[in-house]
Amino acid sequence: GAAAAMAESPGSLRRAGNEEFRRGQYGPAAALYSRALELLEAAGAAAAEELSVLLANRAACHLKDGACSLCVQDCSRALELVPYRIKPLLRRAAAYEALEQYQLAYMDYKTVLQVDCTIQAAHDGVNRMTKALLEKDGVKWRQKLPPIPTVPVSAQTRWSVPSAGAPGANNPAMAPTGESGES
Repeated sequence: GAAAAMAESPGSLRRAGNEEFRRGQYGPAAALYSRALELLEAAGAAAAEELSVLLANRAACHLKDGACSLCVQDCSRALELVPYRIKPLLRRAAAYEALEQYQLAYMDYKTVLQVDCTIQAAHDGVNRMTKALLEKDGVKWRQKLPPIPTVPVSAQTRWSVPSAGAPGANNPAMAPTGESGES
């Protein structure tokens, strides 16, 4: 009813979407994320963080449903808002891989490793794409790659283990984002 509509906030819609996602209901989850995006965009809030998370979450739904081009679109928008975030990079890489756009997938997996060199899924992806590109383009495959973007140091999370005395406050990348827990 009207009371339910009044209570509709981007945050509550995102949480409801996360719940549907966990139950494997990707279509309804995507619809909830879309509604939250509409509300945020209508409010005109400078909510880049929240918009980016919703787009990355909706991209995960598209990926699960095999809508790879839509997944790429949402991930690219999420990354325009908040660059170098790992989840949209990994999801976009997986979508590119499914679309057989191996160069683009390779670049996203490499970018993830620049941000955080401990992400196993990215190491595995780089290995798969290297094999695929070698088969497709031969030994000179690397020469055909566009330049891989350089991730600024400020966006790199786990290159070095901080010394015991280092405060955690200088690492905003590790702060919680309120994103759902699926990987």
